[in-house]
Amino acid sequence: MNVLVWFRNDLRITDHPALALAAEAGEAVLPLHIVDPAEWAGAARSARQWDFRAESLRELREALAALGAPLAVRVGDPVAVLDKLCRLHRIGRILCLDDPACGPLDLRVAEWAASAGVALAILATGPGAAAALRALPAVEPGPIPPAGTATSATCPAA
Repeated sequence: MNVLVWFRNDLRITDHPALALAAEAGEAVLPLHIVDPAEWAGAARSARQWDFRAESLRELREALAALGAPLAVRVGDPVAVLDKLCRLHRIGRILCLDDPACGPLDLRVAEWAASAGVALAILATGPGAAAALRALPAVEPGPIPPAGTATSATCPAA
């Protein structure tokens, strides 16, 4: 089985135990960031915030590519995106970092993962440096949406 490392709000490769664990396991890895239109449609979000997020995603994609597995970016409801990618790429395990802002989402994802037979590990933030990654073949990285389009269909849905 393959492993998916879900990058949510911590968009670094240093001090990322989920990425380090995936690298140590030697399985094929799919690094993923999901742009959730519902999150970015809120009044608390701005184009300036998206510009910063997009720049961080570009930097993360470059850093992960240097390790051997570039970041894939998808737009959509996180559960739907994870479900499709896990079925399509035989993902048996999802690793991500704990994020207090994701509490309700974590419950939805955990419920889906249990019903889909996908192991979900939400790890505490802490030390962990990734080594070389074995990329999951044939995954289109997808574009990073430009400012003001984070809620549009400019990225593949899954």
